[in-house]
Amino acid sequence: MECKIFGYHYERREKIYQKVTKGLKKGSIILLHDTSEKTYNVLVDLLLFLKDKKYSTFTIDNILTTKEAKVL
Repeated sequence: MECKIFGYHYERREKIYQKVTKGLKKGSIILLHDTSEKTYNVLVDLLLFLKDKKYSTFTIDNILTTKEAKVL
């Protein structure tokens, strides 16, 4: 399993979106902290992107409790 950690706290909303969507592949996990309105706005944009690309989304709780969950 490959793990990439990015710190985007000081980046603009658009830049965060571009970096996250550029690196997505099967099995990717996106973790956003609820520390700012910018994070919320990026989350909204990411969810729309993921829906458009027909990716699946799960909460951490769902992944940990459901054996059958297939991530991305």
